[in-house]
Amino acid sequence: MAKIHTGADVKRQFKPLSEADIQAYSDEASFQKGYDYYLHHAIIEPTLSESVLRAFYHGSSGSLYRVEVTLLPADDKSAHKLVSAGCSCPQAGICKHLVALLLTWLHQPERFVVRSRLMGRLSEKSREELLALLEQLVQRQPDIEPMVELLIELPLALPAQEKNRPGRGKERTVDPSTIESQVASAFYHAGEGWGAASRVAAELDRLCDIGKSFAEAGEWANAQVV
Repeated sequence: MAKIHTGADVKRQFKPLSEADIQAYSDEASFQKGYDYYLHHAIIEPTLSESVLRAFYHGSSGSLYRVEVTLLPADDKSAHKLVSAGCSCPQAGICKHLVALLLTWLHQPERFVVRSRLMGRLSEKSREELLALLEQLVQRQPDIEPMVELLIELPLALPAQEKNRPGRGKERTVDPSTIESQVASAFYHAGEGWGAASRVAAELDRLCDIGKSFAEAGEWANAQVV
């Protein structure tokens, strides 16, 4: 079984962050409340994927907030400490949930599971295992089903005969409502405050890339929908 790495193994790859830095990004009330959340391990499922910290926080009303911070590399010479940070809660700026995430990264990097080389691990699975994994994923996260349905239509590796079939470019297999829901989801999950605009832009760029893939394959009807 492959060793599960934690943030403690790779923390030196990223620009150092101090409590003073975190406090400077937030207001006093958010910092104090976030510190309390950190002490009580309120941040759950913390992960590090490339340079992005992600975790969740269960709000008192039952809401599940998603927090995300993009770190800078250790050799960065700018005055900035972070690339971006955002939370799906209503508060703008560096909220108490983000403070808790950053304090957890600062003091307990071992809590962050490193998610890397995912494609390499998936390539080792059989077709049956991948289908079972996808089924489990959709069952646990039903909101991703529209995106999965959209990606299924992507012309990833079509036979030459199918590519050259007359009229194929005029066939529309993508439902416009799927694209509309993905755009709405991008704005909803981006939250508010610092980094929200960049998160929306990143999600919309991914949709544009899907449209480009359809266009490059000559599927103009689907490209137009996207």
